[in-house]
Amino acid sequence: MYLSQLENNKIFCPSPKILYKLARCYKASYEYLMRFAVYPTAEKEPEPTFRLSSSLNNLTPEEREKVLEFIQFLKSRRR
Repeated sequence: MYLSQLENNKIFCPSPKILYKLARCYKASYEYLMRFAVYPTAEKEPEPTFRLSSSLNNLTPEEREKVLEFIQFLKSRRR
């Protein structure tokens, strides 16, 4: 019943105790569920593994221009 209410947006903010039980039941990360429910967590956000600026340095000027054009294309589709 409680899970159904969560799924149907009748309960918007489950308690940390409930999130802990759900994490154990579904073998999910408790920290992830806490962040998803907008509770503060002590877990540090992972650093990005890819940095575009440093990767562009290894490209030729033509390749760099094509990558930047593609990024602009992707951004234009977002709007």
